Amino acid sequence: MPVRARATSNPGGRGNAWVKARFVDPATRADGAIFLPARIEDNPHLDRDTYLQTLAHLPGAERERLVRGDWQIPDDGELFKREWFEIIDPSQVPARTRAVRYWDLAATEPSSAAPDPDYTVGLRLDLDPDGSFYIRDIVRVRKAPGAIEEIVAQTAAADGREVTIMLEEEPGAAGKHLSDRYKRHVLHGYTVKSIRPTGPKQVRAQPVAAAAQNGLLKIVAGAHLHEFLDELTAFPNGPHDDCVDALAGAHTALVSSPPITMRAYSTNARLPDFSDAHSLNYPTHALARRHWPTQPSRADEELAARIGVPIYRGGW
Repeated sequence: MPVRARATSNPGGRGNAWVKARFVDPATRADGAIFLPARIEDNPHLDRDTYLQTLAHLPGAERERLVRGDWQIPDDGELFKREWFEIIDPSQVPARTRAVRYWDLAATEPSSAAPDPDYTVGLRLDLDPDGSFYIRDIVRVRKAPGAIEEIVAQTAAADGREVTIMLEEEPGAAGKHLSDRYKRHVLHGYTVKSIRPTGPKQVRAQPVAAAAQNGLLKIVAGAHLHEFLDELTAFPNGPHDDCVDALAGAHTALVSSPPITMRAYSTNARLPDFSDAHSLNYPTHALARRHWPTQPSRADEELAARIGVPIYRGGW
């Protein structure tokens, strides 16, 4: 005789994502799992009118889930709205941006004891000179510590050394030790900073929520897009907030570290003779044109690109 089990569950609440993935979603549910949706109309013994009156006092998402048995409805949130986020193609991200990759680290795989643990989230956020933000990539996994280290290292290599890496550090000696390991071993050679957030999560998320509301936050279409939006629009009432933490942390890192204004000067230029400085009128003076080339060489442009500054093209 085959071993079978029957189980019932309502959508929503902690564990919703695990139950949905394992038993409901046809793309991810276990082999042999059969999902049978049930609605109010399927129970002939229910006092339908009284039940609906009771459900009318519940929040909108919970009410719709129980009335319709709908597993696709996200939790009601209080801070973010889905329509604030414009989804764009990668080609629409400006060429000149500053970027950080913010990691909210976890190290637990789903198990019978913890079927819906926290996620490790690494969110890359870019900021262009006009003040618009771009969520360029999202890593969202639940793996053991060794696998997480490999993913973080591979992601850093893909981003490149110009992207600053932020690590959210847990309180206590264990958090300090973990950050130190990543800086010394996993991410050696990269710009890595650790940070211990303070204050309520909702307060920390308010600035980036304001940016989204004002149309300053765009999302590049890619992996985990729908899970990311589900989590944000459910915050702070959803089962997870790892994406919210990573987004808020990345936004804070960019706005609290203004860019340094620098100029890259031509590497092959020679100083002119300023013995007749009063008559020197750069860039029209012949002496200036001869010693101070207005067109940078390829080596000049490559150097400026590597250090992330605009090249000097003339003018005082």
